Amino acid sequence: MTLVTKTSCSLAAFFMTTTAVFADVTPEQVWDDWQKSLAMYGEELDMGTTVRAGASLKVSGVGFTTVDGTNEVIASFPDMTLTDQGDGTVAVTLDTDYLFTFKDTSPFAGFAEAIFRVTDQNFAMVVSGSPEEMVYDVTADAMIMALDEIKPAPGDEPLDVTFSIAANGIEGKYLVTPGDVRKMTQDITVENSIIKFNVEEPSDAVSINLDGVINTITLTGETATPTDIDMSNPAAMFGPDSNIAGGYTFGDAAYTFLFSENGSVSSGGLTSRGTKLDVAMGDSIVSYTGESQDVAFNMQSNALPFPVNLNMESYGFAFGVPVAKSDDLKDVQVGLSLREFVMDDQLWNIFDPTQVLPRDPATIAIDISGKAKMLVDILDPEQADQMMMVETPIEVDQMNLNSLTIEAAGATVTGDGGFTFDNTDLDTFDGVPRPQGEVNLMVVGANGLIDNLIAMGLLPEDQAMGARMMMGMFAVPGEGDDTLTSKIEVNDQGHVLANGQRLR
Repeated sequence: MTLVTKTSCSLAAFFMTTTAVFADVTPEQVWDDWQKSLAMYGEELDMGTTVRAGASLKVSGVGFTTVDGTNEVIASFPDMTLTDQGDGTVAVTLDTDYLFTFKDTSPFAGFAEAIFRVTDQNFAMVVSGSPEEMVYDVTADAMIMALDEIKPAPGDEPLDVTFSIAANGIEGKYLVTPGDVRKMTQDITVENSIIKFNVEEPSDAVSINLDGVINTITLTGETATPTDIDMSNPAAMFGPDSNIAGGYTFGDAAYTFLFSENGSVSSGGLTSRGTKLDVAMGDSIVSYTGESQDVAFNMQSNALPFPVNLNMESYGFAFGVPVAKSDDLKDVQVGLSLREFVMDDQLWNIFDPTQVLPRDPATIAIDISGKAKMLVDILDPEQADQMMMVETPIEVDQMNLNSLTIEAAGATVTGDGGFTFDNTDLDTFDGVPRPQGEVNLMVVGANGLIDNLIAMGLLPEDQAMGARMMMGMFAVPGEGDDTLTSKIEVNDQGHVLANGQRLR
């Protein structure tokens, strides 16, 4: 497990999954439960000291130090007060800031030490429920993480860096169920988040400035973690009892940047009107899906003769693969979409000054799914040598092209289909598992695009003739003008056919 992952797990444990505050229990019992929860993550912890003062238990000096190769993290948790409110609930307040120190002693380190401070404004946590199902509500006017200090690597000049992320208007609810498998659900809203980043390097005449605002953020999630999990083994997170599912959505977002180096200045911005990301981990699988709406990018630079403006209706991606060894087939997913992509005429004119090509919005979208199983645990460092010895760490059983759409420059390609693979037959296709299935394609406007490329001088006549002959071999005329269809199939005998004509 990487150093960043260890740190993230520890923080999540401390302020999320570990906040198992029992109704009608003493603050000492609450603190004892937190310590047991932190022990799940295998960190070398300093549990600090506790002092009872009336109805409150004050906890101070909690922290840990962890080392991973040349990296070291020193974390100092805030002092806290846990107060029995006398009504079956416990209130938790943070009395000091968080401090996190990151050290890097590698020869190529960009810095020697960086100290981050997390502060809060009117943070409050109230926990209710029962030992079997604990509910706690969290509010804060703001939580701010900022770079407190950064020290240069040996031999480097001092760094002038500022960085901060402020989350404003926080409201959240957590539901925690203790047990052999600790479960948690969360639902958090944030009014907005403000990002600021600035770097100045006078010796190299470099300046970097980035500002961002993200509005209406919602974070949701469900986790299940065995209490005896070995967090030092990344593969443990993908066991049968482990599960992480969640993500975020946010509304409008806007980022601006300014970069200068030796008199060359570039500036611009990026905006979007809605973004979502979903993540799932567990049962040997990791998957990510995301999408952004109404994305616009602009940039101006004294190195370019004109500004750059790009827009798209949406951008999306999907990626899901098995990562742990399993005897069972697991889902595979790969997808990418760029819809209604538009760029300025000034960019078009670079390669099409006479405006021969249609300049309609372009779309590229592909959706692939399938079934496969891993032959090794790719997250296990001890199996790294084994991965190098096998031809492939994954065995694919099925792959489906659910949809394919390409629309650009007056031409359109669509398609779908699917194949199964016989992994016991590696002879028919020279070491590749024998496929069986078909893919169907339709191309509209291909000949028109070729004519336009010839008119632009980008495609010589002889090469255009070769392209038309190739299309004639693999495609047949379809319904409508300048329409071609193609059915490529592999039968159970390993024969490859195009529109019924055998090619192999």
